[in-house]
Amino acid sequence: MANSASVQNIRGTKRIKLLLAFLIGLPTTLMFPFIGLTTPFWWWPEIPFVVLWIALWVSIFRDPRVESGEITNKRVINALITTALLIIVFFVCEIVLLRMNFLLITIGELLVPVMVGMVAAFAVGAERTKGHAVLVGIIAWLGATIINMLATYIDALYVTKMPEFAAKSGNYIGGILALTLMAHLTALAVAGFSGELGWRLRRNLLGEPVKIEADTKRR
Repeated sequence: MANSASVQNIRGTKRIKLLLAFLIGLPTTLMFPFIGLTTPFWWWPEIPFVVLWIALWVSIFRDPRVESGEITNKRVINALITTALLIIVFFVCEIVLLRMNFLLITIGELLVPVMVGMVAAFAVGAERTKGHAVLVGIIAWLGATIINMLATYIDALYVTKMPEFAAKSGNYIGGILALTLMAHLTALAVAGFSGELGWRLRRNLLGEPVKIEADTKRR
């Protein structure tokens, strides 16, 4: 009975962390401005970076080995500084690249799933296997995909109300949604690969995490 309860607890924790990964990816849409729709005053592209930064630091402070004092303060401070610099580098790259030519803009956009997948895996997916970290990265980008597809659709509807697009509204909406979906599905692989990077980064900064029993272990 005790073993069964332990297995259920592990599974519940795994689901919660996958949900957290999904939530980490949700604000990513705020990084991309609308084309035709007036951007709301609260639509700040800095918000996703703040969310990712908070996720990184909370995961460090909530690490059982940090709370128990097993990990030295020096190592904790090093992890905090490294993760902060990581977010700053991503932020600066996005600001610079998204204002350049098409090729550099594309590179900048590819950095977004790298950032989301890496941070999500570092924050909630590094205590298990590399495969789980990859899954966490994918789930985080799935959260970004769903919200961004919805925002893209709403924006496309607004754009088609403009006189120059009115005659071809159906083609425009279908085309922009198809391109957006293809880009986000391709980025799922990037986010998954980045999940492994986040898994490795946490181990390099904080060492091997506390081992968790396999879900399939039963008496």
